[in-house]
Amino acid sequence: MMIKTFKCESLGGIAKKELHLSDGLNVVLGPNEAGKSTMIDGLFSVFFRNSRLKNNQSDKDFANRFRPYPNGDSMKGSVLFDAGENHYEISKEWGARPSAYLNLNGQLISDENTISEKLKEVLLYGENTYNNVIFAKQKDIKESLEKMSKDQETSHILGDLLRKAVMVLDGLSLEKLKIKIDEELNKYQSRWDVLNNRPEGNKGVNQPWKKGIGVVLEAFYHKEMLNKDMEEAQQVEKEYAIAVENLKKVIEQKTKVKLEIDQYSGIEKDIFQRALLEPRTKTLEVEIIDLKVVAKEFPVKEAMLKDKLGEVDNLSYKTNELSAELDRAKKINDAKQIEKLLDKMSLREQEINNKLKQKEQNFVSHQE
Repeated sequence: MMIKTFKCESLGGIAKKELHLSDGLNVVLGPNEAGKSTMIDGLFSVFFRNSRLKNNQSDKDFANRFRPYPNGDSMKGSVLFDAGENHYEISKEWGARPSAYLNLNGQLISDENTISEKLKEVLLYGENTYNNVIFAKQKDIKESLEKMSKDQETSHILGDLLRKAVMVLDGLSLEKLKIKIDEELNKYQSRWDVLNNRPEGNKGVNQPWKKGIGVVLEAFYHKEMLNKDMEEAQQVEKEYAIAVENLKKVIEQKTKVKLEIDQYSGIEKDIFQRALLEPRTKTLEVEIIDLKVVAKEFPVKEAMLKDKLGEVDNLSYKTNELSAELDRAKKINDAKQIEKLLDKMSLREQEINNKLKQKEQNFVSHQE
């Protein structure tokens, strides 16, 4: 008989867990309260505990111990194993919905009495033998030996097993058996401090042993490396999450900027035109300020202008009068000049007449 897999659907603090076994020695390693004993007790219960719990102390202890925390009402487990050429899968559920079935080479059996009979054919020995020998806990070895000595069935079966073991060992001495066991222990426990449950010298994965490493220590180093890789992966995951968050923010900002670009692209020409007009606008603003100053002074200037225009009109009138006087003065002056010429002409004419008279007189005198 070879147990292949134990599936724990819900048992105590364990749920949805599987324990896979292989040929040779299988070691279940874990810290206290990790569920190692729960798995072993669950395995035993699938084989030997009836799905319909009774009102005895054993079943009460089982229900109180393994009922799922905090509000579970059912416990369930299953075992896959081979015996000879036959393949078995037995599953049991205890609690609110008790049930049991056995799958034997594809044939499904749900009657629990039939299941028990089929298991007896495979297991060969009774429940007490398995409980006191195969499933005995280290702390219960002494008590188990006492129970075996008092239980006739278990003592008889254990004697048969020991006799068969001697026959299979073909006369192998206990000393050689001890050497073989020590070799196996060294194979698994080399460089492992069993008492303190750590590597010898507490040499962890950062300063590991290089030689003489046993299976347990090798598995421990492997586990520690996986933990280290896990921590690094978690750190990378955190950094990745931060990077993703930052990327989201950048994408949001980019989208916002694009929306603003699309919104303002329609007024791009206006913005450009405004940039061209802005210097002229500033110039106009200065001119407006100057005009405001002028507008403020305009009433005063306008009154002054009116006064000046009145003065201009007065001056124009006086100028016209002066021009008329000048014309009159010119005319008077011209008349005086003419009068002077006439006087000169009159004197000239008198001179000419006098000369003519003198010539006539001279001519008359000459005639005489």
